[in-house]
Parts: sequence; C-alpha cells; structure tokens
Amino acid sequence: MRVALVSLDYPPDAVEGVARQRQALAGALAALGHEVHVITTGRTPSTTIAGGVTVHRVHTATVQAFHPDLPVLDRPLTDAQLLCEGVLAVHAQVGLDVVDVPLWLAQPFALVRARALPVVVWLQTTLLQLVELQQRQPRLHELVLARLDRAALDGAAACIADSSSIVDEIGRLYGVPDLARRTALVYPGIAAAAPSAVRPARARLDAVVVGRLEQRKATDWLFDLLPDLLAAVPGLHVRFIGRDNSGADGFRRATGRSYPEAWAAAQPALADRVRFDGYVDDAALASRLAEADLLLHPAHYESFGLVFLEAMRASLPVVACAAGGALEVFPRGEADGACLVRPGDRDRFGAAIAALASDPDRRARLGAAGRARFEAQFSDVRMAGDTAAVYRRVVDGWTGTGTHAPRVFQVMEALQDRDAVSTIARTNAPLLQAHGGERPVMAVFAAEAVRAETGRLKGLRPRRGDSAIVHYWGYSRIEAAIARWPGPVALHYHNITPPSFFTPGTAPWEMTSRGYAQLARLAGRVDLHIGDSRYNVEQLTYLSDRPVPGLCVYPVVERGALLAAPWDAAAPAATLGHLDGPLWLFVGRLAPNKRQDDVMRAFDRFVTATGSGRLALVGDTAAAPDFAAAVDRLRAALPHGDRVAIVPSVTDAALRAWYRAADVFVSASRHEGFGMPLAEAMAFDLPILALDRAAVG
Repeated sequence: MRVALVSLDYPPDAVEGVARQRQALAGALAALGHEVHVITTGRTPSTTIAGGVTVHRVHTATVQAFHPDLPVLDRPLTDAQLLCEGVLAVHAQVGLDVVDVPLWLAQPFALVRARALPVVVWLQTTLLQLVELQQRQPRLHELVLARLDRAALDGAAACIADSSSIVDEIGRLYGVPDLARRTALVYPGIAAAAPSAVRPARARLDAVVVGRLEQRKATDWLFDLLPDLLAAVPGLHVRFIGRDNSGADGFRRATGRSYPEAWAAAQPALADRVRFDGYVDDAALASRLAEADLLLHPAHYESFGLVFLEAMRASLPVVACAAGGALEVFPRGEADGACLVRPGDRDRFGAAIAALASDPDRRARLGAAGRARFEAQFSDVRMAGDTAAVYRRVVDGWTGTGTHAPRVFQVMEALQDRDAVSTIARTNAPLLQAHGGERPVMAVFAAEAVRAETGRLKGLRPRRGDSAIVHYWGYSRIEAAIARWPGPVALHYHNITPPSFFTPGTAPWEMTSRGYAQLARLAGRVDLHIGDSRYNVEQLTYLSDRPVPGLCVYPVVERGALLAAPWDAAAPAATLGHLDGPLWLFVGRLAPNKRQDDVMRAFDRFVTATGSGRLALVGDTAAAPDFAAAVDRLRAALPHGDRVAIVPSVTDAALRAWYRAADVFVSASRHEGFGMPLAEAMAFDLPILALDRAAVG
C-alpha cells in the first residue's frame, strides 16, 4: 500500500511522543514493504528519503487569517490546511491508498472534508482531555477546535487508538457513543535493541524524567516533591530531558520564569543534583536511558506513554502514575517492570522512588521484567502489522474515491473589503454554498479585513469535476491556474475600463491594455461566459474565437439588509449641512470614465438657474490621481464650486447615510459594466438621472 502519515512534528526536529511514534511506525511499515510518505512541517519545504521513508516538509511561516475575533485559531488551522495540501500534492503524484493523521488541533478536519482518500484518525491525548486535566472550562477557540475534531471523528473511515482508555475518554468528552465500534486498538511499538548491560550497584542513583516540561506532565508537581526526596535519598540525581513548554501552558505567564529558571531560583543549593538537558536527539536519548537507573514519570494521565517502551527496552525500572495507558503497558505493575502509584499521591510517589533507590536487586528485577514485557508485546514489527491490517480493511471498504461531490470555487486576483467586485463575490459565497460552493473565495491577495473569507489560491488542489467561477475585471496573475483547472471554468466578467480613457503610457493605460489582451486569450478558453449585464456578456462574445454559452447574472442587492443596517447621519450633515437646496449624489471612484467633471458642470448650471443645491461626489480619490486633481481644480474654478464636496472613501455606515440624505442620484459615466451604486440608489428609493451608455440602460 501507499501510505501517508501526517505529523505536525517529526524527528530530528522533535522527539516528543507523537513524533517518535510516527517515525517508528513509518520505518516499520516501510520494512514490511509498504511505500510510506510522511507529511510534516519544516522551516523550508523539502523532500528527503531515509530508511525507505519519504519525508515531505511543508513550510508554515505564513499564517492565514481565519477568524478576526479568534486569531489564536490561525496557527493551528493554517498548519492543518497546509498539511492537508501536502498530502493532496503527494496523492496527485503517486496515488496514495490511505492517510493516517493524529486527532490533534483539528489536523484531520481538512483531510476528512477533502474526501480525496480514506482517512484514518489516530487517537491519543486530545485537547479536551488537557483542558479537563487542567481543571478549567474550555476557551472559545478550544471549543471551535473541538467541534472540528468531532467532525473529523464523524467523517473518518476508521480510528486507531493507542490504548483502550483513550477510546473511552474521547468518546465521553467529544460525545461519540459508538467510537469503540469504529476504533481498532493498536499499541505503539519501537524497534528492538540489544539488552542493556547490568547496572552496577553504586551509591549514586541517576533518575531521568523524559518529556516536555509542562503542567500536563506534572512538572511543577514533581518540583514540589523533589526537595524532600533529594534530602531523604542523598545519592539521588535527577535529569530532565525535554523541551520547556512554560510559554504555552501558562507557567511562564504566571511566574515570569521557565521551568528550569523557576527551579534554579527556588532551589539554588540543589543545582548540582537536578539537571535540565532540554531537547536531545534520539541517539542522545538512548544513551541517557542506558546510563540511568530509574525512569520517573509523574504525569497524572498518558493515553499511552511511548517513553515507557523506551525505558523497558533499556531494562530501566519505572515509577509512574496508575492511570490511562500506564495501566495497559504495565497491567501487572511490578511484574511488568513498574511501580504504579495513584495519581497525585505525592507521599507514595516519593516513597516508591526511595524504596527503589535503596534496593538495587529490586531495580534489576523490575528492569528485567520490563524488558521481557517489551519483547513480548511492543515491537515495531507487531505495531506495523496490526496497523497495516486496519489500513487494508479501510482501503478495501473505501467507496469515496471518484465519488465525491463536485465543488464550486470562486477564484479571483484580489479580495478587497468594499470594492464592487469583491462585494459581489462575498455576496455570492453563501448563495453558492447550497449548490456545492466553497465559502472561502480563492484569491492571490486578500485585504486584512476579509482574510477570514479568503482561501489560498496557490495552495488549492482542485479535483476533476470541480468548477471555477473566475471573477475578472483587469489583468490578473491567475491565467496559468485557469489553464490547469481540471473541471469546468466560467469567466465572470465585471468589465474593464477601455484604455482610451487614459493617457497612453501611463500605468492605468498599461494595465487596462494588458487586461483586454489577456481577456481576449481567456474568452475562448472557458466553458461559460457570465456577465454582470448583457453588455458584459456581449463583450465576451465579441472577444471569443469560438461559440461559448453566455449568462447574464445581475449582482444581488439585498434591499432589506441595506435599509435595516445602521447609518452615520452625521456624515452628510457635517459636510454639506450648512447649505440649502436638493442634494445631488454620485458614488464611485474618481476616474476619467466616471466623468464627475460633467456632473459638476451640470450641477453648476443647475445652481445658477435655481439659486440652491448641493453636490456630493463620494468615492476613492486615489485610483486616478491625475484625474482627481483635475476634478479638484475644476471645483475651485466653478462659480458654485463651494457647494461641491469631494468625499474620499467612507465607511459603509456613512455611505448609507449619503444615500438616505440625497434627493437625486446623478451619473454621467461613459462606461459601466453594471454600476452597483445605481442599484443601491434604487434600493434607497432615489430617483436617478444617468447617461445611457454601456450597461447603464
């Protein structure tokens, strides 16, 4: 089989439990003859092959904004999405049979939703368990991630658990009563090694603590225990091996120190007996375990505990809490190599360590028992064989490949906050969703305010049968993506201002000229022409070198929503409230084709004839600065220019106030592909006087 294993972290960059389990499983599956691809993260994108395993690292430096009110979601959702894209890229190249992904921080969600291949979700300690162990209520972003994890559990082809206790815990916390029925139990395993040499009896006793320094691993709890224990056992030395996680678990925020710093400040006299090694690689870890006399594991819960196997392989006796996976790794306690103590019982935990410290023969018996248990139950060969059997059942029963529902994507160069084309795309998104549409608009660029509504076009992996509605209003970098699209493509044309409105050689003239040239190439390549107006559809028909069906889809203007939305009544009053007469309004960027200068001249004649009146030109003044400057000079030159207000881009609430305050909407535009302000003015019951050109009629 061709198997993909997903892991946010992977050796040598990380040696925590999940990373090491993924590495052990990958190597053992490859040894059984399976083609194994690991998709993980890295500082730079890379693909390497080692031990028959191909490791693909995706680069996650850029964080996508998913929810402006919950930015803490951005990192995990970005990582999960990019890992999914990495899997789909490998799948497109080699044709994967199955993907195995841990249930952690929503990592399986995107893969389950993609339905490109069967997804096996691997169960270990989860987010809601950590929250419960910390004896607090979940935060809002944690509830969101938990809902995504629940959706992944519901959509997974199967689950694999590293202990039976984790199945019960996840089923309870995530509300999945039938989880055990869909879950196979596969205990982790690691590669065998030669038995460690018999440890000589000596006055010094070296104990190791392996794992991240964090609250979940009961690091602070062990800190409280150690001073008395070290006093009671003079020969005891303790070595902590693992990354400091004080920044993520709140310890640094509460104390102002990392775990090693907190220990050094509280116990300076014990600095020579407690050592912090931080992260070490696999070889160094194996060496530390071989040199040690005892493994201490204070965590009050572990779904399994891969470090138990590493200690057993090294014939190292263990002192741990009798909870979770420890009860399954050491079901007979000392007969299987461990002294198990009730979680949180500090006195008994310390007494167990002291008793082993004074009895080298007992330590040797526990070490030998653990080694025998390891050899009988926890080899990587057994783990890989059991896991592959689950994969085979899933692959044989998978009916999803080739049967997924086609999706509809909106694709565009840039999604902005308030321009007309972006408003159309954003309005269409929920309407298309009922017909297979994807809510995120896929764009090359997204403004900060709308990034939560945007997907990464560069990372999109469309499937055969997926449709694209390409919004086009000027030269774009998406031409190559359109050419490669594997399904039907509709070109939704929002019109380009003709270059004739601009001075030859200027940037606007250059961009519109390039846009028309590109449009001529695209018009004949697509399967459907969509226009905001019949005029736009006719333009595409004229440019196309072959017959293409055309469809006029007028933009949606929700009149009820516009009228119900709040408005800033102070905006018009503060600008023109001191003048009398009817208020003329034009909305649109200052540009040569909009001909605000003609509106101003007509308005000036109106004031001359009637003696009153006000004119507001509301819109972006930065799009065509030369024209904007000319309009401003004209205002200064007109006899009644003091009654004209040029209002740069305003808030939505202020714009609604201008529509409500106006008496007439006046447009002298020579070229409109549709004219959204015309429709908005109609929604506000404004009479309209407009030049009948292009799509205005």
